[in-house]
Amino acid sequence: MVNPRERRAIVTLAVISLIVLAIAACAWRFVSPAVAPRINVRWAPGVSDDARLAVERELRLLLGEVKEGRTWAYDLGDISRTNVRALVAHPAVEDTHYINRSAGTVWRTAPAGTTMVGGPLNRARDSAALRWLLTASATTALVSALWLFTTGSRTSAP
Repeated sequence: MVNPRERRAIVTLAVISLIVLAIAACAWRFVSPAVAPRINVRWAPGVSDDARLAVERELRLLLGEVKEGRTWAYDLGDISRTNVRALVAHPAVEDTHYINRSAGTVWRTAPAGTTMVGGPLNRARDSAALRWLLTASATTALVSALWLFTTGSRTSAP
């Protein structure tokens, strides 16, 4: 038989674990990564080097590298919808890759670049500590739930 005090302690631990898990998951979902995504841009025919450089500065296209013909790979330093939509709509840009053109967002599957962007919250989002916290919270919540549904359901009288 399980002591009601022990059961309350396990329930409290499970609830706290679920709250921490929810907060950490929200941080993971809603805070942008600390490393800029790597995207591809195919420039329109006839875009001069000077015009391309101006657009790169304007739209925070960083560490440009020629991939093939008019297609370049860049670290995208500003992943805001406004900037991504401006990139997609720019007359000097013929096509993009790793961009959801209709939503104005970068694909989650876009490879990571090498440019660090954002502040401490962004770096915390990508840290090993947050991954550990997510894993520990999920594991604690799961073990607590299993205990409550098995052993914890047999309580002794107070």
